[in-house]
Amino acid sequence: MSQALVVDDSKTSSAMLGKMLREHNIEAVNVDSAEQALEYLQSQRPTMIFMDHMMPGMDGFDAVKAIKAEPELAEIPIIMHTSKSGDIYVGHARALGAVDILSKPATDTALAEVLNRLEERAKLSVELPDVIARAATPSSNIDNTPSAIRDDGGTRSYETDSSKIASSDINWRLVSGVLLMVLMILGVFYLNAAGKRDELTVQQEDAFELIAWSSSELARFDYGELPLAAERLRLVEGLVTRLAAIGFNGVLLIKGHVGAFCLAETLIDTGERLVLLAPVDIPLSECTQIGMSEGQSAVASREQSEAFSRFVNTSPLLRRPGLRLKIEGIGSAQPLHAYPVAADTLAAGDWNTVALLNNRLEFKLISD
Repeated sequence: MSQALVVDDSKTSSAMLGKMLREHNIEAVNVDSAEQALEYLQSQRPTMIFMDHMMPGMDGFDAVKAIKAEPELAEIPIIMHTSKSGDIYVGHARALGAVDILSKPATDTALAEVLNRLEERAKLSVELPDVIARAATPSSNIDNTPSAIRDDGGTRSYETDSSKIASSDINWRLVSGVLLMVLMILGVFYLNAAGKRDELTVQQEDAFELIAWSSSELARFDYGELPLAAERLRLVEGLVTRLAAIGFNGVLLIKGHVGAFCLAETLIDTGERLVLLAPVDIPLSECTQIGMSEGQSAVASREQSEAFSRFVNTSPLLRRPGLRLKIEGIGSAQPLHAYPVAADTLAAGDWNTVALLNNRLEFKLISD
């Protein structure tokens, strides 16, 4: 039986949502504050979290940040349960990882739609590793997978439908396990080729591209988050370890991309005016700023945490001959997903949804 954690200081609202969830055969656990939610999550793993955003003490905005900062909790889908759709807190929560919004007072129809979207997201997170595994098999036809292949003058790259990416919450542990399997298969090919470029098979080249593509699918990051940090550090550590284990010689190229977000001037409680992520419902034309300059975005796209820098400078796997790590800051100059055409009717939230898709690392494996 699925379990939902309902975080809301309003006992009436919390009880109503709990009753509606039970009608969908979902057990509801109700807590009154974000602090209680974090305490509960220390030992429990609910299927989903419904988070109010205006609460005494820690608000929902800070709670989403705290939950997404914990690797063990980051994959739990969070739905903002709010009476202020379009509020700047909601816009920020979406950028920080909230997967959906359920407006207050909730209706059964709206709840059903949210649960259906969660179910579709869960199906996708299960299907994607199966696609990767089938594509890694030498006899498989990659063109028949749900991923599209684009041929740009002989360079093959893997793409997925942006609407699926926008609605998916990829299970890191599941996909990383499949990545390990792909690398093991690749290792057999690689050892048979004795490390010589002219002996690499077509299957090897496809496997290299597949590893890079699937790693890129895992390497999205939130608005305001360092590109080279947290889960991306663990992803790079895992890739380097496994590539070294199979004797890969070449370059692991990491290209940093950042979205050109719509920002708006906002008056906060202290009376100070700040330029923050725009509320989702304002027109795009009211954005104070869209994105950064080319130079600023290039720098921002390669920013790294102290832990990432330490790994790059001290890892013995990167000090041995053969495996090299290269980082390029692309910024917002080459978006991986096209932005919508600017129009008077276009909302900032629609634009920032695409900007968030462009907040990601792109991996390339270039063998010697």
